[in-house]
Amino acid sequence: MPAPHHTLRPATTASADHLRLLSFTDSQLPHLPPAQWGTEPQLPSPAQRAKYAALVARAERSLAWGAPGWARAYVLEAASGRAVAMMVLEARGAEYAEGVLGREGFVYVRLVVRDRGAGEEGRGSGRVLVGVAEGVAREVGVRRVCLDAWRGGGGGLVGYYEGLGFRSLGDVEDESGWAATVLEKRVD
Repeated sequence: MPAPHHTLRPATTASADHLRLLSFTDSQLPHLPPAQWGTEPQLPSPAQRAKYAALVARAERSLAWGAPGWARAYVLEAASGRAVAMMVLEARGAEYAEGVLGREGFVYVRLVVRDRGAGEEGRGSGRVLVGVAEGVAREVGVRRVCLDAWRGGGGGLVGYYEGLGFRSLGDVEDESGWAATVLEKRVD
């Protein structure tokens, strides 16, 4: 659950959280190697806006666990009320990760991203949101949280998740050659 100085709310299209998600993603670009997320901002793209609006709308439908299309999207806000990070959860992994995920159920962290402009207010938000994902997994009755992390750049992102208790299930690449490690964390 959120730390005392953070609050959590569901993402909504009425709050334009799909645009916030794109903005947070774009805020990362100057700080990441181009091979990780590219160099082109996504917020100006009508196709990306539509894609993320559909994702948040799907999460808003609050489908029952196991229903096709199940998703949840969350906004983490600092004590000041500023949105500092977001997370999207799904019941299915990325297509390129399916071969290493196995058959046991899981909640998949599709995306977790913080606003680089949030500075200290955003510190620790990734850890908080992973804790939220663990809580959702328990709530829906599965024992794993899975995700994929870019494995380039010396493996720093993979190491970050390993530091949060995740373990590697294997390395994968998507159709473009983007290299990732699929990880899982067991929850009780």
